[in-house]
Amino acid sequence: MSDVGTSIELDYNNTMEHTTVPVPPGFRELPKDQQVLYIQALWDSIQDGDDSVPVLESQLRVAEERLRALRQNPGSAVCARQMLKDVASASS
Repeated sequence: MSDVGTSIELDYNNTMEHTTVPVPPGFRELPKDQQVLYIQALWDSIQDGDDSVPVLESQLRVAEERLRALRQNPGSAVCARQMLKDVASASS
């Protein structure tokens, strides 16, 4: 199957604008470890770029809401490792 003309659609649970990302030709045919290396190299190229990252108003609102909720109830915070365990167990 060719990747030409295919894309990945992201909607971020309605917290960000809908985005369609084109899949590079041949990407799906790569072994998973090569796909991960490709994504890591792509991320590194983004990190090496301009330090200013645009933030959408919707992203800012979500971050402010989460910070406000955390400040109101600090005991509700869950560490990232625990959250990943909870998600993994819920999906199995």
